[in-house]
Amino acid sequence: MNNPIVDQMRTLILEIEKHRRKYYLEENPEISDAEYDSLERKLRKLEKTYPKLIQSDSPSFRVGGAIADLHPPKSHSTPMLSLDNAYDEEEIEEFLRKAQESVQESVQEPVNTPMLYTAELKIDGLSLGITYRYGSLAHAITRGDGVTGEEVTANAKTIRNLPFFIPSWKDVEEVEVRGEVYLSKSRFIRLNELRLDNNQEPFANPRNAASGSLRLLDSSESAARGLNIFIYQALGPWADEIGSHKTILETLKKLCFPVNPHTFSFKHLEEIVKHLSNWQERRKTLDYETDGMVIKVDNCSLHPIIGATSKFPKWAIAYKFQAEQATTRVNSISIQVGRTGTLTPVAELEPVSLAGTTVSRATLHNFEEIVRKDIRAGDRVFIEKGGDIIPKVIKVILSQRASDSKAYVPPTSCPCCGQPVEKEHDQVAIRCVNLSCPEQIERRIRHFAARKAMDIRGLGKEWVQQLVAKGLLTDLPSIYHLKKEQLLPLERTGEKWIENLLREIEQSKTRPFEKVLFGVGIPMVGEKAAELLVNHFLSFEAMFAASEEEIASIHGIGDQMADSITHHLRLESYMSTFNAFKGLGLQLKSEKNMTDAPMPLLGKTIVITGTLANWSRVEAGAFLKSLGANVTSSISKKTNFLLAGEKAGSKLAKAMKLEVKIVDEEWLESWQKE
Repeated sequence: MNNPIVDQMRTLILEIEKHRRKYYLEENPEISDAEYDSLERKLRKLEKTYPKLIQSDSPSFRVGGAIADLHPPKSHSTPMLSLDNAYDEEEIEEFLRKAQESVQESVQEPVNTPMLYTAELKIDGLSLGITYRYGSLAHAITRGDGVTGEEVTANAKTIRNLPFFIPSWKDVEEVEVRGEVYLSKSRFIRLNELRLDNNQEPFANPRNAASGSLRLLDSSESAARGLNIFIYQALGPWADEIGSHKTILETLKKLCFPVNPHTFSFKHLEEIVKHLSNWQERRKTLDYETDGMVIKVDNCSLHPIIGATSKFPKWAIAYKFQAEQATTRVNSISIQVGRTGTLTPVAELEPVSLAGTTVSRATLHNFEEIVRKDIRAGDRVFIEKGGDIIPKVIKVILSQRASDSKAYVPPTSCPCCGQPVEKEHDQVAIRCVNLSCPEQIERRIRHFAARKAMDIRGLGKEWVQQLVAKGLLTDLPSIYHLKKEQLLPLERTGEKWIENLLREIEQSKTRPFEKVLFGVGIPMVGEKAAELLVNHFLSFEAMFAASEEEIASIHGIGDQMADSITHHLRLESYMSTFNAFKGLGLQLKSEKNMTDAPMPLLGKTIVITGTLANWSRVEAGAFLKSLGANVTSSISKKTNFLLAGEKAGSKLAKAMKLEVKIVDEEWLESWQKE
């Protein structure tokens, strides 16, 4: 007769093992960390209640991931244990209490002074042990099963911020440091952009990207990924002599090891609870993923006294922040029409708790993304939310797809105005080009009136909604046709407010041409692109008459942006808008085109590098811009001059390779004499 408790254990063991392999070996998880932790906690609870029924193959007996056949196995000199998790204040309090009690029992007398603890950010990456012999990096091993890992020394040496040699250890036989290998968020975004450009599947998250990068067979490929590491521990006699964990970290930092700067010391529960609450939100400002805070007893000599289980040290625990990933179901796919007419598909989700909020919608970015990930209504999906980013669908769990599921078909007309939509050449976006589309008008006007554009104070969201609803604003030029008698009947207005608004609208006519161009909202034309276009063409007539090739030749524009600009400038709606602006008296010429000052460097692109003797880079850049130059930060074949000071570095080498003309400070100062 089957035992129902054993059956429950077997089901959980098989489920956990399946997801362990998905995560560690296949790098293709199907559930979130929080859901995985929940499975392990259910199993541990059963094992604690029924210890005689514990199965010999329970994951409670092993640590971390499994070993793949990519690199030779190598044993850890000291087991690389995992960390037990805490999810609330009560579990942290229990950890602190047990640690204090263990010390009291060992000395057999009350310890009245609270122990010192440290708290460090828990970096969401791949654990690595690095051994130094007589100061030189000897070998590096992944966590593996905690006893044996994969030797990845060649790849570890490609980690950008990991030192190869520590001079002060040249007489020390062996020191092992342990750390977390990670990929920065910015590097992760760039890496996925490159993978998409090469028609490769993007990584699901920075952690998987870091894991896969460190375990590549070709170390040159690993180097190209741009890995980093934070060291969190040192082992051996060298560390034992120091004794304090925080002091060890501070010493490692002085030896040029990368140590996370956000380490906090505390003695009382109230201090750490406040600290954790602060970092729940603050972590989203970092350029790397962190999913919790590791709390450790600071006095390392107490670690053996407090002890460890076969899996976890009892002198450390990981507090997990609220989950940033979850799984849920796509009920349907709806469409939003953006300010520039872009149609964006949105997944309408079965509500799920994520990072402390209930999520019921997630962006699907574009229709090619739906096809690439094969997202369908009814699918079970993995969603993610990082920082203040709108939740997004990471991937579909194909094993749970219904047999009668049907692929999504993109729309051929705008869901708001019913007009046909178009897809530009070589562009991903599908757009409604009807500038009178009700879904676009309000957003276009708000963008046009925003501080970075025409800066019309008073035309905020609430007022724009009311003016559009009353039919007083129908397009951008209609802003300049508003009359006092039209505004008086509006709710919560008065003569003073109306006078201020009309004065702001009139003053906006003096805004420079680049503000007008940015405010109109041509797809792909941001503040910088608007400035580049105005500096090059000087007037809207010249810009409208320009060819795609001429626009693409402007440094900082490029072929894709030039294609979008040319296409939209040819549309009647944009041409009529600019013609209306001309009649209303808006500035449609560059300020350079309205001055008699000489522009000897007009149309020239210049990059500044190195240290100048008599100028700061800001001063030099401002002076060159006053002569008409376009000053940028990166070298390309479109660069006309490289202004090089001392210690010019890589930009000088690249300029020489591209045969860009190199000039010095004397050349710069010669323009002052012109």
